[in-house]
Amino acid sequence: MQKSQKKLLAYVHTYIKGEMKMKYGESTFDILYLLFAVISGCILLGRAVNKEGKLMGAAALVLGLGDAFHLVPRVLNYFVDAHL
Repeated sequence: MQKSQKKLLAYVHTYIKGEMKMKYGESTFDILYLLFAVISGCILLGRAVNKEGKLMGAAALVLGLGDAFHLVPRVLNYFVDAHL
């Protein structure tokens, strides 16, 4: 194997390794964020005693559910085969 081919293989290996880290790292963060946002919104909404508390819980819940519209497809894109 030539030196240039070895360099190319090393680059591809490093690139793929970085892609895998990004794939799992970003997906883990997205899932944990969505769980935190939705669960904290439900807790805040359920324990609210005044109008401001209910508004804060509803805002957290809307934020989590709204972000789910673009984060869930992003995570699924990483792990679901597109050629079904």
